[in-house]
Amino acid sequence: MSVFKSMDIHVTPAYGRDYKNKDAAIADWYAGRDFIFALTGQYISKRDAQGMEVWIRYDKHRKLIRAQ
Repeated sequence: MSVFKSMDIHVTPAYGRDYKNKDAAIADWYAGRDFIFALTGQYISKRDAQGMEVWIRYDKHRKLIRAQ
C-alpha cells in the first residue's frame, strides 16, 4: 500500500459490519479490525495505513469520521 502514502482514503467496515456510532467505528479501527479500501476493494487495517489520512464510513455508509 506504499503507493497510497500521504493521501486521504475512505474505508468501509469489512465482512458486513456496520456501526451505529462513530465511537464504535474508531474503536474497531484502533483494535486492528479489517476494513475495505473503497478505491480498490482491498482489505486494510490500521497497520497498513501508516502515514495516510483515513476516513471511515459508518451508519449504513451515510456518515464519515476521520480515523487517523
